[in-house]
Amino acid sequence: MITLKQLFLVLICVMPIQMVGQLDTMWTRSFGGGADDVVGLTMIGNMGAPAASIAQSNGVNCVVTSTLSANGDVPGAALGEEDGWIFATTLMGEPLWTERFGGSSYDRPSKIINVFQGGFVVVGRTSSQDGSFSDNHSAMQDGFVRRYAIDGTLLWSKCYGGSGDDMLYDVIMDWQGNLVACGETGSNDGDLLNTGAGLNWLLKINADDGSVIWSKAYEGPDHAGGNQDFLENFYRLTQINSGNYVCAGFTTPSFSDFNQDDILLAEISQAGDLQWITEVGSANAGDYASSIRAAVDGGFFVCGRLSGSGGNATEYYGGGGDFWLLRYDENGQMLWERNYGGSDYDFAFDMRRETVDGIWMAGFTRSSDGEATAAGFGLMDFFLIKTDFNGDVLHTERFGGSANDVLMGLVWESSMIITVGHTFSSDGFIQENAGGSDVFVSVWYGDVVNVPEISSQLSLFPNPATEYVTLRWPASAPVEYIRILDTSGRLFREYPVHGLKKFVFTSEGLQAGVYIVQCSGQGPVLTSRLLVSGDK
Repeated sequence: MITLKQLFLVLICVMPIQMVGQLDTMWTRSFGGGADDVVGLTMIGNMGAPAASIAQSNGVNCVVTSTLSANGDVPGAALGEEDGWIFATTLMGEPLWTERFGGSSYDRPSKIINVFQGGFVVVGRTSSQDGSFSDNHSAMQDGFVRRYAIDGTLLWSKCYGGSGDDMLYDVIMDWQGNLVACGETGSNDGDLLNTGAGLNWLLKINADDGSVIWSKAYEGPDHAGGNQDFLENFYRLTQINSGNYVCAGFTTPSFSDFNQDDILLAEISQAGDLQWITEVGSANAGDYASSIRAAVDGGFFVCGRLSGSGGNATEYYGGGGDFWLLRYDENGQMLWERNYGGSDYDFAFDMRRETVDGIWMAGFTRSSDGEATAAGFGLMDFFLIKTDFNGDVLHTERFGGSANDVLMGLVWESSMIITVGHTFSSDGFIQENAGGSDVFVSVWYGDVVNVPEISSQLSLFPNPATEYVTLRWPASAPVEYIRILDTSGRLFREYPVHGLKKFVFTSEGLQAGVYIVQCSGQGPVLTSRLLVSGDK
């Protein structure tokens, strides 16, 4: 097992991938130790799922998960029953820093985000009352928030909750620069004093020091009448154009009957006032929300798992579940819903809205029909779907090994798609496994728009670039100009090179990301990709 202290080998097109459209791997790699990594169930409805999350800030990829390992890439000895693990790499996967955190019990991160000022924020839940979480309110679970600088320095860490079980699953930085986190609570004291008896929890805190601005709980539809068998949570949240927060989670009137689970949606003002709360789902099946994103033109998208037909679902492929994508307007009215996958089990764990032309969803598939028509690699395969803003499929990717492989997190950054998940495989697309489940990271070129087809006649070295780039082209090509563009076709630089056969230019001033290099003259335009790593 290659450790985080070793230089990462860039893998380009490791093996054939079933795809629609143009998407190429920049690099892939598994990280972990001899035991299970990517553990620690978070509650997506009645179905618990392990969590791995990824964020990108100023050319740094940062992953958070929980681990049982104490060797390989995972630093230090075990602190408790289950520890948090955070690590960062460069854009091209070279190790930067890593940390193990937690106490003597169970510590379970669930989400990481980048923040405006640079760096990262992690949320999760802990049962520990020592170590990293000595400020836990009780022997029960507390939600926690930890803020890191981009170099891995811990800026602050705090627990939130009361004497009951309290859990945080997601966090955003809002337009005012505050942190807003969501989850579920069983407390009516501590940070939840006088908030009522609702299980759905929203927490607003100061991003500089973690001090509480407000903390509120909300009753959902299945809480009516004092139902003691219900369960609800706010699992994901976003901020929409109005400035309000919209939360997505799940609700059930019976914890013992998965078939009654529905998606829970709620809109809450910046002051914490509930605007509306509702549920959506199929008839007599378990449906769960796993991601929510604001739409540019107002409203929001929700994705997750559809497990049946009827109700709000117009179609269902069967099997254990489908990817389910729903579009809502700014008033919380559903505009449309679409399902994707095949006749076996398909589940979307994360979603990102690409600023150019569509939605990316990441999860897994066991199907071999519908949108998952390519032959499977193993029991569960990594699965990516891209749709336009009307829900029509533009692109699919299926990859993995012979065991279980699940994508859990997705980032769209500088025309790169960065995914994280867990893998039990050690073959096929997965080159190695240290033992049990490993963290798996893959980085892809996104779609290149407004530029000609990529040419094999150009040579750029080094690529990725850190400072200077040497560009060569065939002697027969009458090149007169070299142009550097971003992937939307916007021109950054232009160099006259009439009569030259090679040219050296600097990447200084170009932010980390993917660029297009064009060589033009009297003949065909020659085009290549250039990756600027950001490491000067």
